[in-house]
Amino acid sequence: MILAVGLTSLAYVGMAVIEVPHMIKSKLWRELLVFCFFMLIAMIYSFGLVLNWKLPNLVTGLGYIFDPVTRLMEQLL
Repeated sequence: MILAVGLTSLAYVGMAVIEVPHMIKSKLWRELLVFCFFMLIAMIYSFGLVLNWKLPNLVTGLGYIFDPVTRLMEQLL
């Protein structure tokens, strides 16, 4: 398990080393903020999977969002 956490960490550090310096150099502050936000979400979820945490199912969450929209579209059509 320690190896899996280490490899996951190494992957995220690698992505940050590749992407972040370019964003700072180009002064892309908003893009950097969004990148950090999504990277944090991805890190939490991937570490949760590696460490066998009980995590919410993302498909179920999307179902809650899109089911009312789907029903509304069916009624309109």
